Formats: sequence, structure tokens, C-alpha cells
Amino acid sequence: MLPIKSALSDWKIKKDLLFFKDQIYVPNDMELQRSVVCAIHETPGVGHPGQWNTLEQVQRDFWWPGMAKFVKGFIDGCVPCQQLKINTHPTWTPIQLLKPVKDLFPFQVCTMDLIMDLPECNRMDSILVVVDHSSMKGVIFTLCTKKADTTKIAELLIQHVYRHFGLQVRIISDRDPRFTAEVFQEVGRQLSIKHSMSTAFHPQIDGEMERVNQGIKVYLQIFCLKEQIRWKKYLLLAEFAHNNRTHSVLKKSPFFMMMGYHPRAFPTAFERTSIPSVEERLQELKSVWEETMSLLELARQQMI
Repeated sequence: MLPIKSALSDWKIKKDLLFFKDQIYVPNDMELQRSVVCAIHETPGVGHPGQWNTLEQVQRDFWWPGMAKFVKGFIDGCVPCQQLKINTHPTWTPIQLLKPVKDLFPFQVCTMDLIMDLPECNRMDSILVVVDHSSMKGVIFTLCTKKADTTKIAELLIQHVYRHFGLQVRIISDRDPRFTAEVFQEVGRQLSIKHSMSTAFHPQIDGEMERVNQGIKVYLQIFCLKEQIRWKKYLLLAEFAHNNRTHSVLKKSPFFMMMGYHPRAFPTAFERTSIPSVEERLQELKSVWEETMSLLELARQQMI
């Protein structure tokens, strides 16, 4: 007997697995359901996200009645998540969202910050954080040292941002000397990059950078709790986890908005067989971008 009222066409059997609307149906077995949620929630490629993002990631492949309530109970009982909750109510006043620019490509406008004084690992003690301020909201985390000069910072941008996404139109940074030094300004002028300065008291534009910084610190605390010097090993996984999570405002992940699909964070029991054509993929991406721009503008208007 089917567990809910639904059309028979919603259910299919593929390779001994029961699917409900392209999601694997998980029977009413609490241990099995818990193992599914646990495997997804705790894998480094997902990285202990909160209740909403855990549910969203589980729903990409699985379904059972009452799963939202089940996931909430699981997260409420997750010790690392409860001990290291991110503060979603900062005390500083957020700056107005940047007005979205139509047809802006990923990382053409980005913010930068440094997370410094981490436990030294292979002579590295800092992270250069780059956050995309187009409609994609992706991030790039790069190994760095707090002694890095302006030339080194520029090299890191070329190695990790420029080679994937091309030249930035605008870079927004705080007033760290590395970002305001004459050498870095000259590099920007030679490459026709406009370098903007955020305010002295609120270097994290609209809170996006602050949330990213909080998120990476919590991620590394969870996975490097017993051996803090291992943070370097998990840095790229932290970047992957962030870019594969659904954005709370845009309702899509940065990966999905850039590529039109979610890369696999872990192996699954089945293969996706429905591969869209190039035309279908392009049309889907166009629809995603148009919807994203509308959501960004709506969010910006609500803050005015």
C-alpha cells in the first residue's frame, strides 16, 4: 500500500529501488532514515549545514513522509551543530545589498578578506576569502600566510580567480594594508580593475562576507576539533560544501546557478540517466539567472 495519496505514475521501480518523483523512497524505519540523514549531513562535502540546508540536500535524492520533522529532530540532536551554531543575528548594522547588475558573470565583482592566525600548517596560517557579488554568490578559499605582501595577494588572485573566471571588473576589500598599498592599486590600474573601499567600521559588505567567514570557521572547528593543524586538508572541501549549499535568498546553490546542476558530494545507490541537451541546459540556466536577479532585486528593495 502506498504511504500517501498520489498518482501511481509518481512511483517507479529502478534496479530494485522504489522511487517517488525521482527520489528514492525510504521506508518507515527510523534507523535507516537516520543513517541516510547522518551520511549526508556529516560528509565533509556537505559539512554539517543547518536544518534547512540539510533537508534540502537530503531531498535531492531521497523522500519519505514527515522527513522535514525528522531532519529537524536530527539537527537538534547533533552535538557539533548545537555547540557551534552560527550567530544569525549580528550586532552590527548590515550595509545595503549591492544593486544586482544584469548579465554580470561570476566573480566579476567580488569582495576579499583574510582569516589570519590559524594554527600553522606547512607554513600556512591564513585563508584568503573571495566572495562573488554577482548573482551567483560563490566563494573561493585560498591558502595564504599573514605575511603575504601585495604582490603575493595579486598572484593568488590570478592563480585562483582569474584562471577560472577571467578578469574582475571590481574588487571590494576592507582597509587592510595589503589591499590598499600602492603596489596593489597599481596592479588594479594596469588591469583596469576598479578597487572600491568599504567603510572602516563595516568591511563586510552587506554581511555576506561575515556569514562566509563565520561558516568556514565553524566548518573547520567541526572537522578539525581533535587536530587543529589539519585545517589545510579540509579547506577545499569547505569551499565545495559552501558552493553546493542552497542560498537562503536565491533558493539555488552557487554551483547550480553557475553550471545548472549539483555536483555529487557523495556516492549514491543509483545513477542519473536523464541528461538534458545543450539547448535545454542553456535555457534552464537562463531561467535560473532571470529568477535569481528578480530575487536579488526583491531582497534589496526590502532593505531600503
